[in-house]
Amino acid sequence: MATTPSTRPSLCGTVPLASKLERLGANYRRVWAQDAQGSHREAGWLIAGLGSQRTDELGREFDQAGILGWSRGEPVRLRMLMPAPPDAAGAGLPHVDWIE
Repeated sequence: MATTPSTRPSLCGTVPLASKLERLGANYRRVWAQDAQGSHREAGWLIAGLGSQRTDELGREFDQAGILGWSRGEPVRLRMLMPAPPDAAGAGLPHVDWIE
């Protein structure tokens, strides 16, 4: 789970999410990413093996705007957990899925 609008709290340190992942038997690790300059760092979670439907459900449950997901050998996809904006179709974003 990665994308959190700046007005929402990050899931980085949430005990409820870790507890939920434990109950699901998920393989997960706490991780972080940063911009190329190293000036913006964001903590998050790497969760393996739950599938896109289950991770979408978790994203909604924990109020995430989007989730990065991929299968081995495939491009990374950004799964936005909201309706697409009106101009999304022509925006040239081939690896973004808008999940309503």
